[in-house]
Parts: sequence; C-alpha cells; structure tokens
Amino acid sequence: MIEQVDKTVDLVYTKYMKALIDYEGVQRIEQFMFHKDAFREILLNAVVHKDYSSCNPIQISVYEDKIYIWNDGEMPPNLDSTDKLFMKHSSKPYNPKLANIFFKSGMIEAWGRGFEKIREACVLYDGPLPEYEINEAGIMVLCKACDKYLGLLRNDGQHPDHYSNQKWSGFEQANH
Repeated sequence: MIEQVDKTVDLVYTKYMKALIDYEGVQRIEQFMFHKDAFREILLNAVVHKDYSSCNPIQISVYEDKIYIWNDGEMPPNLDSTDKLFMKHSSKPYNPKLANIFFKSGMIEAWGRGFEKIREACVLYDGPLPEYEINEAGIMVLCKACDKYLGLLRNDGQHPDHYSNQKWSGFEQANH
C-alpha cells in the first residue's frame, strides 16, 4: 500500500493528466493543472482517513480543468469545512495504525502538516486551494486547475497533450 500512493500519483500524472507545454525563452516547461505534491498529500489523506470496512475504492476523476478525489472515510467532527482543514488543527486520522505506518515509512513527515504542505504547493503553483465537501457519505475533494494552466488551455484548444473530460476511477487500479 505504501508504494501504491506514489504509483497512483505517477499514473495520474503520466497517463490521465497530461501537461500542457509552455516556453520560457528556449526552455520547454511542462505545466500541470495541479501541483503534484499537493495531489500526493490529498491522496495520502484519503488513504489514512478511508473507511476500509466498505468495499468502495478511493475514486479519482480527472477532467480537462479539475480533479475530484473521493473516499467514504471520515474526518474528525470538528473538521467539517475547507476553512477549518486549512487552519492549524490536531491530527486524528480515521485509521491511526495505518497513518503510523505511513509516518514510520517517511511518507507522512509530521502529524498535522499535510494541509500546510498542500497550501504551500498551491502557492508555488499560484493555484487555488482544493475544496472539501465532508458529509456522512464521505469526503469529496475538488482540485481546480491553476490560472497558468487555464491560460495555456484557452490559448491552444487543439493541444495534443491534454484530454477533454478524461475520467479515471479506482485507486486500486494503480497497483496493476
């Protein structure tokens, strides 16, 4: 499972979310819609907060200008909005033993720092923070494309390196 997170990130970023190309002078720059480190942190959160008693996989849907990540897990009751998640808060993973394994492996650097890392990556990309919808059915995360990506997308609708309304679902598929 530890390797599965990074394999999933690599799969999404190489197959389902192609970069748009920009140039700074003669240097080619690949621009993704959402910072890879932020996506990885969101995926790690989905893994450690997932309700594994259900048979529902974590679902990832990639579209032209946004990504959705859903799982049927739970967050602590006091963390019920996007604003509260991005404020300083204690870390109470739904699966503390699993979170501890990820911590000991080095994939989680420090308890409660994940949302700070997501914010930092979004700032680096000059992109919006992800939006969280938390309810009894689960946790839905919406990651919107950064402005630079949207500008490239608008300027080149015929670009061969992006897919319109591409959708991929199923965290477990990345392990195959």
